[in-house]
Amino acid sequence: MMLRPDKAVKVVMACCVLHNFLRTRAQSQYAPDDLIDQEDNELDEVVQGTWRQNCQSTTSCLPMVAQGNRGHGMVAKEVRDSFQKYFCGVGQVPWQWTMI
Repeated sequence: MMLRPDKAVKVVMACCVLHNFLRTRAQSQYAPDDLIDQEDNELDEVVQGTWRQNCQSTTSCLPMVAQGNRGHGMVAKEVRDSFQKYFCGVGQVPWQWTMI
């Protein structure tokens, strides 16, 4: 995303809000239950969604193109490292290591 970090945060947050709105208000048209990968906590496995079959049979899922190193700053590295510390520490959930 070729935006300043403060603008990129706003764009990502807006996308999340729109996604959540569509999932709750128009789920049958936007993302039927079987479309998205689901976690089966009892079996400790991920049940793959139908989007995976659609991706392989059409050109709707194009491969990502490497953008190269944009030289992230120290602040970005510190944010990444703080997320890593949280999600592998106090913020971890009991099943996260079985889902990798």
